[in-house]
Amino acid sequence: MNKEFFLFLLASWNLVLTVLVIRFIKHYRRLTSQVKSGNLEAILDRILDRQLLNHKEIGLIKKQLTRLDRRERQALQALGLVRFNPFSDLGGNQSFSLAIINRHQQGLVITGLHGRQATRVYAKLLNGQKISLSEEEKLAVKRAQQELKKVKSHEK
Repeated sequence: MNKEFFLFLLASWNLVLTVLVIRFIKHYRRLTSQVKSGNLEAILDRILDRQLLNHKEIGLIKKQLTRLDRRERQALQALGLVRFNPFSDLGGNQSFSLAIINRHQQGLVITGLHGRQATRVYAKLLNGQKISLSEEEKLAVKRAQQELKKVKSHEK
């Protein structure tokens, strides 16, 4: 083999090793940048302890999120209100229908009919079963569903 070729290989190998050592030193400095004193073993032990603690905390957070998600699915999230006048001889829209629903379209409709002598309040459950609703109650449910669509679109 030629001397020049051998020197070229040796210089190339030296360059590769130098690059690897520089990378190692940068990595070591990054690992030890937050530590004032100690050896590498102590530093790595602290990192592993932090990682274990983070893992446990992430597990607790996941459990809490699962619980909150279950509760949130059942929470009443949208309102629809319709004011109306059921009697032609009374002035103003004193009566109302209020629909309150969750993301599964379940909830209730509360209707208050205001008359001269008394005000009557009725409640109907919306639980997926077919029930008869007045036009005002249907409109209140429709408004609540539209509000629910807005809430869902903001979640994305």
